[in-house]
Amino acid sequence: MTNDTPKKSPPISPYFLSTSDKLGDKVIQVVLTGDNYDEWSVKFRGALRARKKTSFIDGSIKKLDEKSEDIEDWYMVNAMVVNWMFNVIEPNLGSTITYVDEAKVLWDDIEQRFNVGNRPKLHRVKGSISACKQGEKEVVSEYYGRLKRLWDELDKYDRNPLCECRGCTFNINNKLDKERDEGKVHEFLLGLVSEYATVRSNLLLQEPPPSLN
Repeated sequence: MTNDTPKKSPPISPYFLSTSDKLGDKVIQVVLTGDNYDEWSVKFRGALRARKKTSFIDGSIKKLDEKSEDIEDWYMVNAMVVNWMFNVIEPNLGSTITYVDEAKVLWDDIEQRFNVGNRPKLHRVKGSISACKQGEKEVVSEYYGRLKRLWDELDKYDRNPLCECRGCTFNINNKLDKERDEGKVHEFLLGLVSEYATVRSNLLLQEPPPSLN
């Protein structure tokens, strides 16, 4: 009998590099200029995630012992990630960053230097969200569009903490996302003009509360 069950592909090793991976690659289009760290870090992490290399900057894979049989593979991929990082840093800015040959140390150094000032930005965006109200002659979709842009900006500065518990059964990340979405529902409804007061009251009485969509 023929077994039609599809075979699972073997997991890709974090030490694997494809033939298209080069030291001179610019893995993202965004170049770090200093004041765009948030956008740059998200894009760069995403590029590494697509290549299964985020473990080299988040500490999941630590520098191996010199006697490890994988040490040369670690050096190879680590050097590639370091070069990719410098390739997407503005040259004048890059010259002010001390060259570090370990990707995790370099990543942390860049974060410590440029990931500053998020608290004032967070305060500003939250203030803008609180003040965001539907205009008297503004349609709901336009009001929602303005509010969503602010939410998207807030997400850059105020991310939910990630649960690092292996085998976690609490689904804490999903619960935090749900709580944040419910908060957005309240913010949206509070900003509606008075003619929607009845609709707003009816929606708030629903159990469970309606989704944002």
